[in-house]
Amino acid sequence: MTVPFIHARYTLPIAVDYRASARTNDNQFFTNACTAFATLSTAECFLMHHAGVEMQFSQRHNYYHSRILNGNFPNDTGSKGALAVQVAENIGMAFESDWPFLEGRDLNAAPPATLPTVKAGFVSLKYDWQLGEDAKIREMKYMLAEGMMITVSAKLMWDWAEYGMNLGYKGTQGNTPDFVHQIAIVGYNTQGFIIENSYGGDHFTLFPYSCSSDLYSAFAVTRVGDVKVTMSDPDLLENALRPYVGHPAEFRAFMQGLAATSPNWATFDRYMKRHGDTAEAALEFCRVLNFERVSTLATWVDSAS
Repeated sequence: MTVPFIHARYTLPIAVDYRASARTNDNQFFTNACTAFATLSTAECFLMHHAGVEMQFSQRHNYYHSRILNGNFPNDTGSKGALAVQVAENIGMAFESDWPFLEGRDLNAAPPATLPTVKAGFVSLKYDWQLGEDAKIREMKYMLAEGMMITVSAKLMWDWAEYGMNLGYKGTQGNTPDFVHQIAIVGYNTQGFIIENSYGGDHFTLFPYSCSSDLYSAFAVTRVGDVKVTMSDPDLLENALRPYVGHPAEFRAFMQGLAATSPNWATFDRYMKRHGDTAEAALEFCRVLNFERVSTLATWVDSAS
């Protein structure tokens, strides 16, 4: 099943909410397995939303393998979101029914190599994050609007849950964070991102946009098994351009950042200046080209010259 990537969406929906497709009974208990919980939650939500298929994947299986990759096995000292994603992509996701979490008990038992698995696909959100919080928020919103849930690392204070469960996350407010937690983003509204948390209680809460600087290392799910959002390299570059519509100064900074990666930058730069030098012009250029044959920025430039 292929879910088409929606091109040229300039106007974001006011709100996107996938809570109805998310699994709500997860609890990591006393463990530090949040990376597995958040990563697999995005895959489960993606599958339910796009295909109406309810599956529960094994956090215990993912956490075992990601700690081995992290080099801290057999200690229950957490892992990294990027490694949980790597396990889901390369080793695959086992089913909860085959290798249950057991409330965090027996985390170090080796899962059988014969367990059936489903592989996922993710894309790292990295194009806009160096250019400020507004660009970061817009990029995440665009991915969510396309039906791709996000697993992301968050800097937290110890008392975040007291505020987060009922009133929304309050942010580190410039303080040194007490710890890092992996969360799943399953929507947004006018106030912030809707997050799914694996600590139990009210699993959903709000992460205000004013606290976006506490988020880092984000991955959006694009595929679970044969259910996928089709995204080629041009799709990814186009998606990186779209948040700059209406933001010319940020767009120019982004394009200058690409200069070092393209030997034909001067030609592309001249093309853009002739056509308005805006994100809107760049996106129009995207649509003119045959995306089936264009895969790199250098090819864009060659086509424009």
